[in-house]
Amino acid sequence: ISHHIPSTWFNKMPFSTYMRTIAMSKIAVAPRGWSADTMKRVEVPIYKTLLFTNELEYITPDEFEDGKTYVTFKQDLSDFDEKLKNYLNDENECNRIARNGNEFLLKYHTTEVRAKQLLYQMGKL
Repeated sequence: ISHHIPSTWFNKMPFSTYMRTIAMSKIAVAPRGWSADTMKRVEVPIYKTLLFTNELEYITPDEFEDGKTYVTFKQDLSDFDEKLKNYLNDENECNRIARNGNEFLLKYHTTEVRAKQLLYQMGKL
């Protein structure tokens, strides 16, 4: 697949630097791109960084909860600035949601949990 994507996309930042940047950040703005989901929904909470992303248009199993385990902004960005400023200025709330997101991720979205879910679903066939 990489031969279909310009090589400059892969050379902008080493992955380790990218992950360190997330780990050092208070908030990570992670909008969903071209696909239905984004890996950032896993990459951000693992470091107890607040995940700030656009609203999803679908429901997934064991979904993160807005205001509890992550924070969403509207697709039209009408609440983006206000919400971002609020969480940047309220460190306690930002940290609380980031910790909740990390705990939720470790409880419901690890490889082990997902493998068990897959095996369970396969057993129902």
